[in-house]
Amino acid sequence: MLKQFDIQFGGLSAGSHHFEFKIDNSFFESFDYTDFDSCDLSIDVMLEKQERMLIFDIAIHGNVAVPCDRCLDIVNIPIKSQQQLIVKLANSFLDEGDDIVYLPERESNFDISNYIYEYVLLSLPTQRVHRIEECNKDMIKRIEELKEEKSNDTSIWADLKKIK
Repeated sequence: MLKQFDIQFGGLSAGSHHFEFKIDNSFFESFDYTDFDSCDLSIDVMLEKQERMLIFDIAIHGNVAVPCDRCLDIVNIPIKSQQQLIVKLANSFLDEGDDIVYLPERESNFDISNYIYEYVLLSLPTQRVHRIEECNKDMIKRIEELKEEKSNDTSIWADLKKIK
């Protein structure tokens, strides 16, 4: 658990409360996630405290640097995400839904680090690539050569067709 992300809501009055966090690679390393070359993210959390419910509006923005899926050089990926997390206070722990977390009434704090971790990873694009003209030219050339070699090697397929 990362202590700075443990929101102490028990002593807060009803209404809005603002929290700001900066995260870097050390945040992700605490989750054993090491895919980022570097990370610089700002997290703005607006907490709306109600009598039996907490509504967290979480805004994430910044950049992460990851290896390009095509050429393996480092590419900067901008991150911008808005998420809402609803925490309902109940008599005991209940199964979590997709958008709602249930927390026992006796609790006075709530750790949002796991949710921030998930929200950042969900904001990453599936393909993490440079524009083709920005990719490492030597690596692109090598990939093309390997494609040609593989397409010229039809003997495997010919042998399999003979089995039929």
